[in-house]
Amino acid sequence: MNCKICKTELQSNVKFCPECGTKVVPLCTCGNQLSGNEKFCSKCGNPTGKPSSVPHPISSSSQAKLLDAGVREVAEMDGEEHYEKEPDQSHLYGEMVFVQGGRFHRGNEAIRNAMPVHEVELDDFYIGKYPVTQAQWKAVMGTNPCHFYGDDRPVEKVNWEDAQQFIRKLSILTGKSFRLPTEAEWEYAARGGQMSQGYIYSGSDNLDDVGWFEDNSGAETHPVGQKKPNELGIYDMSGNVYEWCNDWYHSEYYKKSSPRNPQGPSKGDFRLFRGGSWRIGSDYCRCAYRASSFPGYWFSYVGFRLVCSTI
Repeated sequence: MNCKICKTELQSNVKFCPECGTKVVPLCTCGNQLSGNEKFCSKCGNPTGKPSSVPHPISSSSQAKLLDAGVREVAEMDGEEHYEKEPDQSHLYGEMVFVQGGRFHRGNEAIRNAMPVHEVELDDFYIGKYPVTQAQWKAVMGTNPCHFYGDDRPVEKVNWEDAQQFIRKLSILTGKSFRLPTEAEWEYAARGGQMSQGYIYSGSDNLDDVGWFEDNSGAETHPVGQKKPNELGIYDMSGNVYEWCNDWYHSEYYKKSSPRNPQGPSKGDFRLFRGGSWRIGSDYCRCAYRASSFPGYWFSYVGFRLVCSTI
């Protein structure tokens, strides 16, 4: 017997599919729905035998939300089936800030791998108000890989591949399409988008106002949102933890970057992370500074932030 949704093989005594959460509804071979207790079908009289799995009559978007989240109970009212309202799952991804698209000058002529400064145009997007926290990671993944513990602290010791796994599972749980920001989206948001005041760091020319770095961190991460936000109301984009971006890294990419919605090189050895962290100096926390590592490596000073095209 297999689940009708995900085709997982089921044992005869299960009530829900262990893979996708679809409720198993016993059916007779004649198609009559059974309660699960009777020995003979009330319609045809045949022995009930083993049940078959059929999905609840719900929309495809609702089915996506039920994956790994459990199936809601059905209430019988006036002979019709009514389903409980899907719970609010925003705690899994946190507050998202709308970033109006537009043009900006990316790069810094004083940073070797961030030259030349060039104009980039981006579409609208939403970005996390804070980096992903340990509470969010635990709620989705059921684990906590961090070196510095605290539900309100940013998750760290997660590599680029771990971040992608989290995003895939979060997208299934919520029915939304989350992803990592492109490098261009990250820098545009860090600079304040269309509200940018041209600061060196994200939200200020004084890093101590907006970020945790080697001079003020006490050699550890800190709960998100304790420093001042940038022009868009986004926190911790300079310091605390570096943040993985989706792009491959190439030191010469800015010389040939696409002028509109650049996605980075098509291949490479390293993935980008941006923003600086608690363990390094102020120069590395500048909005334009670029850093990278192998996608399978993790560090106690690297986390990530979510992006979504629509909410």
